[in-house]
Amino acid sequence: MGTRLAVVASAAALVAALLAGGALAASARSDRGWEVALVHKHTLKGANLVLAEVQKQSQAQGLKAEVERDGRGDYEVSITGFRTQRQAAAARTRARRGFSPASLERT
Repeated sequence: MGTRLAVVASAAALVAALLAGGALAASARSDRGWEVALVHKHTLKGANLVLAEVQKQSQAQGLKAEVERDGRGDYEVSITGFRTQRQAAAARTRARRGFSPASLERT
């Protein structure tokens, strides 16, 4: 249960930081622009747990979080829709408060 609470707290902190910075573009559509990869999980179940918490915190704000399969046993949870690298980099900096491995990726 402690892990779930940590995920919820991290997701809430991330969404609050992203909203405070106004970093997301109006369109949160994949395969255009940049994304912030929050965390990689070994199982889809683990990735979906993180995704559910991030979505709970972000849906009302128009943010889009998703799980992407990066390979066998590698599932990435990310927030998409950044138009510029600069916006994504600023969001990554804030995201690292709750998700230390957060990184930028071109979509």
